[in-house]
This record gives sequence, C-alpha cells and structure tokens, in this order.
Amino acid sequence: MWISIGLGVVAVGLLIWAINAQSDADDAQSQLDKSKETGSTVLQGAKTAYDDVTQELGVQNEDLAATEEDLKKAEQDAAKAEEDAAAAEEQSDKAKGEAEKASSQAEKAQKETESANAEADKAKAEAKATESKAKVAADCGKAYVSALGKLFEGESVKAQVEVVKNELQSITASCKAAFAE
Repeated sequence: MWISIGLGVVAVGLLIWAINAQSDADDAQSQLDKSKETGSTVLQGAKTAYDDVTQELGVQNEDLAATEEDLKKAEQDAAKAEEDAAAAEEQSDKAKGEAEKASSQAEKAQKETESANAEADKAKAEAKATESKAKVAADCGKAYVSALGKLFEGESVKAQVEVVKNELQSITASCKAAFAE
C-alpha cells in the first residue's frame, strides 16, 4: 500500500512537472512569434520609408538605366562646357593682348569691347560647367537611392547586400570621374 501511495505521489509530481514544462515551452514559442512579428514590422517599416523617399524623389528602380545615361550625358556636357571655358579664356587673353597693342583710342575701345565679350563668354561657359556639375550631382543622388532600393528586391536583404554594394561602388566611381573632369 505504501508503494502505491509513493507511486501516486511520483505520478502527481511528474504531471505537475510536465504541465510546467509545457507552459514554459508555450511561453517561449509566444516570445519567438512576437520576435518574428517585430522583425517583419521593422523590415516592412524600412521598405515603406524607402518607398516613400523613392516616390518623393520620383525615382523608380527601372529608372536606374535612364539615370545612368543622364549621368553620362551630364559628364559630356560638363567636359564640353569646360572646353568652351578654356577656349573663351584663350580668346580673352588674345583679345587683351591685341587691345594693349592698339595705338589709337578707337582701336583700343574696339579691342576692349571684344575682351569684355570674351570675358562674358567665359563666364557663361563657366556657369554652364557649374550647371552640368549640379546635374551630375543630382543624377548621382538618384542613382544611389535607386541602388539602395534593390535591397528590398529578392528573397532577403542579406542576399541583396553584395549586389547593392557592387552597384554603389560602380556609381561612386562614375560620380568621382564626372567631378574630376
């Protein structure tokens, strides 16, 4: 009889232990589910913020190729504007030299007018070069935002990190080259 009571006490103890273990497992599962929900919420929030910024800037992932083409054209425009500025400066120097050589007042006035026109052309060319560089900077910014958007394409952010890193390096090299000219 004492053995039966002892076995009964052991059975009750095991039952209490099993119920407690199941409760702990349920709590752990609940916390795991909440963590997954929080992670999904954070990722969704980041994607929503990115989408808002992209929409506000008017940049779409499919516009990346067009943006890069605009960047190349802006680089070419900047190079042409700088060449025009150099030519205008050379013309200005030549006109100044000729103005100094002129002996009569009328000739000097004409040469000074040409010099002033050359200086104005130089200023216009420099303004155009500055405008082209501003366009390059805007195109670079759009390219960066578009590249960052690729983080949300594919199966996971981790899988896209290397693709985005390579694209950002390529964009950085293009932008540095554009500003170096």
